[in-house]
Amino acid sequence: MLCHDEGFVDFQIRYVGGLCVMFEFTSKEACTNLLVSDAVSHWIIEKPQWDRNFVSQDRIIWFDIEGLPLRAWSKLPFREILAKWGCVVQLDDNLGEDIYKSHECILTSHLGIIFEVVKVSVDGIIFPVRAKEAPSWTSSFSCDFMKSVGGEDEGHV
Repeated sequence: MLCHDEGFVDFQIRYVGGLCVMFEFTSKEACTNLLVSDAVSHWIIEKPQWDRNFVSQDRIIWFDIEGLPLRAWSKLPFREILAKWGCVVQLDDNLGEDIYKSHECILTSHLGIIFEVVKVSVDGIIFPVRAKEAPSWTSSFSCDFMKSVGGEDEGHV
């Protein structure tokens, strides 16, 4: 909504991995206006030109952490467990109905599927804790600002 509120229309936002999104415009003018605008600079750190060979070096993944004793459930132990693979993006404060696992989100450059048992010491007692990547996280954007999009190769700027 931020871009729309600033007068930017006729575009789509597509998630391309890590913390990167791609803005897809229907005109070069709309693209140029966004690139030179200061209105969204607070939210958009980099505005590189299109590179058809771009591949994000990072990915956002959800983790399930199982086996941590309830007395150790706080943000610090989860951050310490997850630090091995990346930077914590979100820690789940909602326990839900089942409290045998916690669902956490990290930004990582680790390429393989993560499924590992780590040893965690709580008050001198070692506990085997399962850290496993949760399957099939998909981002979605609820707003589509395209008024009209041409054929497959049309409208891509």
